[in-house]
Amino acid sequence: MYYIRDMKSLAERLKWARSQKNLSQTALAKIAGVSQSTIGNLESGDRLSARKIAVIASALNVDALWLAEGKGASPEAPHRGDDAAYAQAVQPAAHPDNFVDADEFVKLMILFRQSTASGRRQIMGAAESADKAISAGGDLAAEN
Repeated sequence: MYYIRDMKSLAERLKWARSQKNLSQTALAKIAGVSQSTIGNLESGDRLSARKIAVIASALNVDALWLAEGKGASPEAPHRGDDAAYAQAVQPAAHPDNFVDADEFVKLMILFRQSTASGRRQIMGAAESADKAISAGGDLAAEN
């Protein structure tokens, strides 16, 4: 078994954190707003640091200091409380109609990150309304 404390390099920590989120290098790059080659070079050890490490860490929901240097809050002690919601969002649902397409998820995350505070509130409001309608037995497809 591979333990978090055994990860000595940024490359190991980044590769592990990305795999825990089931993201490809391309998907992570899109969410973080960096190139895929940046992620690839960091994971291969060709690059030992990145200016956007905090953004990459945020996209992976890990502490930036942990990702960069192996210090600070490790994923064993998450720095934010949304890990369960993220995991639920990216895990395949029991019903095939509820499956979250990775490309759709990445596109939504990019739109959310690029939005103003008002835009993010609108996106969240629409998502919460859709969730309530579906939970109440409604069918959003019939409404569109």
